[in-house]
Amino acid sequence: MDYLNIVTGEKLNEKLPKGTGSVEFGATQPPIYNPLADPVRGLLLELKCSSALFPSPNSLPITISTNNTVLDALRVLIDNQILAVPVLNEDTGDVVSVLSVLDLLSYIVEQFPEEDFVKLNQRSSEIWQSFYGKMVGTKEQIANERIDHLLGKKLFDFEALDPVYSVYGNFPLQTAVELMVGSKAHRVVVLDQKGHFANFISQARLLEVLLPVMSGLPELSRPLIELGLWEKAIKDVETIDESEMAYRAFKKMKEKRVSGLAVVNSSGVIVGNISVSDLKLLEFDLIFFNLLGTSVKEYLRLVSKPELLYERPIRFQPLREALSLSPRPVVTCRLSDSLGYIMAILNHYNIHRVYVVDDQEKPIGVVSLHDVLSHIMDTRRTTEAL
Repeated sequence: MDYLNIVTGEKLNEKLPKGTGSVEFGATQPPIYNPLADPVRGLLLELKCSSALFPSPNSLPITISTNNTVLDALRVLIDNQILAVPVLNEDTGDVVSVLSVLDLLSYIVEQFPEEDFVKLNQRSSEIWQSFYGKMVGTKEQIANERIDHLLGKKLFDFEALDPVYSVYGNFPLQTAVELMVGSKAHRVVVLDQKGHFANFISQARLLEVLLPVMSGLPELSRPLIELGLWEKAIKDVETIDESEMAYRAFKKMKEKRVSGLAVVNSSGVIVGNISVSDLKLLEFDLIFFNLLGTSVKEYLRLVSKPELLYERPIRFQPLREALSLSPRPVVTCRLSDSLGYIMAILNHYNIHRVYVVDDQEKPIGVVSLHDVLSHIMDTRRTTEAL
């Protein structure tokens, strides 16, 4: 069978690295690597995509259905502290999409143009009352919008924001990793033998599984500057000035198809990070829509101190926990830091990128989870060829 994008139906076979084949459920895929030569190779061949290690040993796969509402979806994301959730057809159980926080932001923000937030900075009571009335009128409409209707409207490009591909559960884990590397997808949906949703595998969980297996391998002690990875790391970093409006930061994430931005001051020094995970704070409370009109600096200050937002206790426990954990500290590295260090901090902070800075703390690059997984697979592919 072909690897298909579950949203667009696009075939991915021609995009995959050489050696990654297509197999039917129940078929045997010939091993590419000698599993005895490297514990990572052995793990990737031995473990199946259906392994109970995914999404994690202590959790069950979380899904929503096409007849759930936008509010249902957002609360599932908040409740479970996750950034994306598979959407299943209510009647067939088939996966029709994966809905992410970025997707929801794209929909929500489109209901409120940037001009509305710019006007809020004028601090006019008349403008605020008008905006407040618009939010009240739109809030119920947004909250009750069904996911299937949302998908049908095509208000934003799911495929462009976060492509999702599927594999069968009997595939070796290696196939899922190659698929993520080849498609630049953040996650892979796993299907059972009937083609129904079974679980999913994320980049973050893959790193968590691979890290202890790679412990002690010489490559972990090598610095970025000695690895081919540094060439991928030195790239244009998407940044946002701390004085810019928070709304523009999230809008830029959508336009650039990234899940986070480095926050810099007027001197270009990195002072923070704002990411799609900070959108979990919305929870359809009007005060959080108002925050999108503040500066990035003020937004991050307020969401890190919920007592500044409410004079009464926050009624929703998962939201309270989200506020206490957000924003995460900005995490940086240098070209002299080792691959092992970078993998460890990505896993420890449960983040998707580490900014590479120079001696003046100015961002000069970024190392993402995808970069790390790509390096791991490229290294083993090259070694095997030798």
